[in-house]
Amino acid sequence: MDAVILSLLMGLAAPGPQLQESGRASGSFTIEIAESLVRGGLPADGVLIARGDPGGDCMWISFGRRVRAQGEHVYVSDDERVGERGVSFRDGYIEMNLGIHVEGATFLKGAGRIAIDSSVTAKIWIDDRLRIVVHPLWNVLEGDNLGGKAAVKLMRGDLLKALEGRIEAIAEEVSAGLRKSFPPGSRAHVTVRPGMLTAVLGPRPAGTPLAPGRWAFLCREADACGHERLVVHGADGDVEVRRGETRDLRVRLDADGRFFWHCGPHEEKTRPSDRGATVVVVHRAASGDDIEWYCYRELSPDP
Repeated sequence: MDAVILSLLMGLAAPGPQLQESGRASGSFTIEIAESLVRGGLPADGVLIARGDPGGDCMWISFGRRVRAQGEHVYVSDDERVGERGVSFRDGYIEMNLGIHVEGATFLKGAGRIAIDSSVTAKIWIDDRLRIVVHPLWNVLEGDNLGGKAAVKLMRGDLLKALEGRIEAIAEEVSAGLRKSFPPGSRAHVTVRPGMLTAVLGPRPAGTPLAPGRWAFLCREADACGHERLVVHGADGDVEVRRGETRDLRVRLDADGRFFWHCGPHEEKTRPSDRGATVVVVHRAASGDDIEWYCYRELSPDP
């Protein structure tokens, strides 16, 4: 996965002919990068990408499609889509949908040789300090052999940590390279909208709303809801989350550090392990009952 994320993020870091300069006297300039440019530089949806040694530890990836294995044959499942398409510019972030198949004996310490099928929706932001923030939301995580099934059942947390560690490491490498392209201490205000990413290098515009990259991650919690209707009671009103959806909202914890939600007619509550949480990103599995809560503290803009 690291090579795939690297190719995408380096595309964002290298604007090429789309560079537009403005405000030379203030030392600021604007970069615009079209979604079509980024998509054109990546493998097409449904193309199988192998990373690693097929005889050792290896990861197979496809944009926008699930990746499956039958014996030693690894293939893209054309009937199983992941998201609307592999890469999309959304309102406020870039969305990347991947199907992944992993096999290896050293990928997860103590698990033996495992085979894992998964799909992930990754949200990508660039924060004010030119750091790339990657937020993976795991839609599916299932074992494809006995070792993989045991790892998913007994070591799910460690497995997610190993997968996300690879994503975080490459994001930091790309961030460091991106920062070297600009004077030390440079700041950028990055906005994403369908079809276009815009980055203004220089002072942050006054009154600009917080970008998702200005949230500090605190903790992740897990729950379950078997009812079709899930409603989370946020600080600004109720938010309904359908199966397969990801929604974000501000929350206000009660005196016991809990926020409340309804699974069908039943009131439920969740207590984040960190009571500093003010924002929750809730991800509901497309099938099954799983709910994941990603808890953040919303930060004030840098002075």
